[in-house]
Amino acid sequence: MTGRRSAPASAPAGVRVVAPATPHRSSATVTTVCSVGAALVAVTGTALLAATSDAAAGGPAVPLGVQAAIAAVGIVAGIPHGAADHVVAVRLGPGPPRGPAATMALVLAGYLVVAGLAAAALLVAPGPSVAVFLLVAAAHFAWGEIAFATERGGRQPLRPAGATAVAAVLGLVVVGLPLASDEGRAALAPLAGGLAAGLGTALAALPGGSVAVSPAGPTVPLAVLVVVGGAALSVASLALRQGLRREAVEVATLLALFLATPPLVAFGVYFGAWHALRHTRRLAELLAPGAGRRGRAVAFLRAAALPSAGALGVLAVLWTLRAHQDVVVTGVALLLALTFPHVVVVAALDLRRNRRPAPRGDLTRN
Repeated sequence: MTGRRSAPASAPAGVRVVAPATPHRSSATVTTVCSVGAALVAVTGTALLAATSDAAAGGPAVPLGVQAAIAAVGIVAGIPHGAADHVVAVRLGPGPPRGPAATMALVLAGYLVVAGLAAAALLVAPGPSVAVFLLVAAAHFAWGEIAFATERGGRQPLRPAGATAVAAVLGLVVVGLPLASDEGRAALAPLAGGLAAGLGTALAALPGGSVAVSPAGPTVPLAVLVVVGGAALSVASLALRQGLRREAVEVATLLALFLATPPLVAFGVYFGAWHALRHTRRLAELLAPGAGRRGRAVAFLRAAALPSAGALGVLAVLWTLRAHQDVVVTGVALLLALTFPHVVVVAALDLRRNRRPAPRGDLTRN
C-alpha cells in the first residue's frame, strides 16, 4: 500500500511516468469513502451500544444476536464479489481455441474441481484445512488491499520485499487479531474445534495476560496487541511520511475496526463493505473497460447474478437447517471451499496486471 507515487510529466529520461491503472479515479474515491465510512460507523455504533448496554451485569456489550446479524449481512453482501470469477478467468488469457462456450465450460470445470478438492479436505481434515484456509484468506485480503491502493493511485506495485511485509501486517490485522481473541476462537470452534483449542493453548502461554482495548472489543493477549498494533501503526506512519494519506488512514481504520468491535462485527463489516466492495470495483473495469459507471455496473451484475443467486440459495437452506449442526458445518465447508478457486483467479489477475515491463532506471520495480 505504500508504493512510490507517479513521477511528474516532466520527469527526466530513464524515470518512468506511471499512468493511472484506470480512468475512473472518481469511482475509486467513492469506494474508498464508502468502505472507510462503513468501518467508522461500525466503531462508533459499537461504542454507543457498549455505553448503553448491560455489560456490567455480565452480558456482552453488543448482543450476540446483533453480532450474528451484522456478520450474516456482511457475508450476503460480499458473496457477489466472487461470483464473476468465471468471466474474469476467461478474459485473463487467450484460452484454448475452442470457442467461447467451450472455454467457459473448461473454466467452470476447473473452478469446481478446485472447490471440490478444498471442500473434501475441509470435511476430512478440518483442523489443518481450516488453518490453510485462514492463511490463504489473510494473504488474499492483504494483497487485495495493496492492489486496490496501487491501482487507485496509478502507481507501480511495491517491490516484492516491501509488498510482502505490508501484506503480512494487514493479514495479521484482519485475520490474526480475530483469531487471537477469545471471541474469535469461540466462533471458529464449531468448524475446527481442535484448531481453536490449540490456538488458545498457545496464546495462553504468552506473557502479559489478555486485555480488551474497549468494552465491546475483543479480548486479545497483550503480546499480540503490542506486536500487531505496533506493526500496523508503523505501516500507517510510513505511508503518512511518504505522502500516502489515504493509505495511512485505511490502515489505522482497519486496526480500530478489529480492536474496537467484536470479531463477528468486524468481519461482517470488513468482508461486505470493504473487501468485497473494493474487489467489485476492480472487476467492473475489467468486465467493461472504458465504459461509464452504469455500463460497468450492468456488466458486473450480468456476470455475477446467476452464481450469486445459487450461493445465496445455499445460505438460505443453511439458515433453515441451522439447528442441525452437522448440516450447517458441511454447508459452511462448501462455501469456504469456493474461496480457493476465487483466490487463484484473483492472483492470476494481479500477476497479469503486474507484468508491465519497467524501463531502465525505474526504481519502483525489481
